[in-house]
Amino acid sequence: LLTDVMLPGATGRDLAGALLSRRPDVRVLYTSGFAVGVVEHHGAIAAGAAFLPKPYSPSLLARKQREVIDGR
Repeated sequence: LLTDVMLPGATGRDLAGALLSRRPDVRVLYTSGFAVGVVEHHGAIAAGAAFLPKPYSPSLLARKQREVIDGR
């Protein structure tokens, strides 16, 4: 799952939680225009969660997705 941290009417963490309750094997990658420290500090994602700050290139997105899928 690739999700933004902030969604209309919910958070990416809410979306991930709902999906993980049904499919615990799903890997999650969060993205945001906010810095990871700000996002973690406000509890939008768990500390250490896979995170890719915006903006990013298609090649960086592909590399990060591969890392998350491979469990690195």
